[in-house]
Amino acid sequence: MRFETTVEQAYPASKADLATCMLERLFNLCADGSTVATVSPQAWLYLKSFTTSCVANLSKTTLNALAKLGTGAFDGISGEVVKCRALGCHSRAFIR
Repeated sequence: MRFETTVEQAYPASKADLATCMLERLFNLCADGSTVATVSPQAWLYLKSFTTSCVANLSKTTLNALAKLGTGAFDGISGEVVKCRALGCHSRAFIR
C-alpha cells in the first residue's frame, strides 16, 4: 500500500499535511489525563484549509499553552523557512 493511501485512510481530517497527521497521531495516542507538548508548523492553527483537522485535534484536548516561536526559533534553520508554534494540551478526559 502506498504511503499516501495509508495517510488518507488513517488521518482523513489531516491528510493534506504530514506535520498535521503527526499531531493527530499524538492526540490519538494521548491517554486520559495526559499531556501532549509539541513544536509544529503554525499553519494548521490559522489557515482555512486546515479547519477540519484543527477542530478534530483540538476537540480532543484542552489547550493549556500556545507560544509563537517565529522564524528564529532554531539555529540550524535560517531565514523565513519555518514558522512554528509550541503547543501544550491535556487530554479532554482530564478536564471534567
